[in-house]
Amino acid sequence: MVLNINPSALSHLKSELNRILYSAKISPQNSLDTNTWIEFRGLETVVSGNPENKNRQILNKLIGENAVFTFFVQSTHQLISERRKYKEEGQDVLIRTLTEIPNAEDFAEILVNKFVSLPWAYSNLLFMNENLSNFLRNYIDKSPSHNPISIVEMTTKFNKNFPKKQSNRGILDKSMYEYIFEQTDKWNNKCLGLQIFKSGFIDLYSMTETKRYFENTVKAFFGLGIATKIFDIDNNVEVNNIRDKQFHIHVKQAKNWGILGSSRLSKSLANTLEKIIPNKKVFDTIDNATADPAIKYSIKIILQMFDNPQETKQLRLAAQWFFDSYRNEDNLLSFIQLMTVLEILLGNKAESDKIGLGNLLKNRCAYFIANTIEEREFILKSFDEIYDVRSRILHDGKSHLNASDIGSFIKLQHICNRLISKELKIFRANLSN
Repeated sequence: MVLNINPSALSHLKSELNRILYSAKISPQNSLDTNTWIEFRGLETVVSGNPENKNRQILNKLIGENAVFTFFVQSTHQLISERRKYKEEGQDVLIRTLTEIPNAEDFAEILVNKFVSLPWAYSNLLFMNENLSNFLRNYIDKSPSHNPISIVEMTTKFNKNFPKKQSNRGILDKSMYEYIFEQTDKWNNKCLGLQIFKSGFIDLYSMTETKRYFENTVKAFFGLGIATKIFDIDNNVEVNNIRDKQFHIHVKQAKNWGILGSSRLSKSLANTLEKIIPNKKVFDTIDNATADPAIKYSIKIILQMFDNPQETKQLRLAAQWFFDSYRNEDNLLSFIQLMTVLEILLGNKAESDKIGLGNLLKNRCAYFIANTIEEREFILKSFDEIYDVRSRILHDGKSHLNASDIGSFIKLQHICNRLISKELKIFRANLSN
């Protein structure tokens, strides 16, 4: 996806940026003034025009709504922060009066050149907890492909290719940058990293579609791991320092990767990731000779899913919702999230309009995952109970799950487990053909 902006629109964009930057003010903390933010909002129509415009469609996929505004505000802040020291106190000043900042015309030229060079290549690094890292270390590829997702060790080579620090301040003030990344030059080698690659645009201070892709990929990876019983959730794990749970983001500069900064995870996501453990309930029942190759192969298949984004789109989306069902303490919400997993994988609007959504999901589910007639009958009966709970939650405002409902919840969780695992087996079979 490459932007294709005609010369007259580019000229108009530079002219508007020149005008905005000439009057723009900056605070001692390097924040733009309110009037400048409002002015940047007006750039949306200069670049993208109507909703059918291809540039707008590309920008929405890379960044999201208000893409032009997000890009130029973030890029202006970055350029200023790289050149101007953060201060605690002082008065707002006109940017054009700062000797360390290019004049408005040159500034506009720099921003436009950055804009037309989109999309940019990013690496997103998320550290797993030590328990999970120690378990997975024996099952990972020691020479990962880095495309588009892999599990990596913090080797000397990795530290060289994806440095923890860089000589200049980058997007953050140096003191804050060093505070966030500590005073060390190397990544923590006690933990494995889940590394994800994606082209697009990232703003460290707000959500963009590229950043959302990283988060959704993490949820899909661990959701698949839980569904295939490689991982489990241990709610008894004591979680500390979840504020330190972050994405570490690199951006490609020419042929090299430079650290851009970090983006802190939401509290619920960070909390759930820290509670993920190896599924010993499964592995303790089988010998290592059987378990080891099975685990290694399953992890390989899960990672390969992300090499086939179109073919596996629905399964990855279902895995995200499945993971999210473990993120909260509200069983009602988790129940609806699990039902959404079924609708993603089995639903069809045209068919559900004819026979009803409940009947469609029930029959597709029973015939898809059952191995015997008796099992099929059990699933059909269980699904009637499950769908009744779903209806009472959504239509009657049911406020809690009673003991019987909890039984239906456990059955639903088990069905989703099997359904995702079955879909993954089909994907694996297709790879072999």
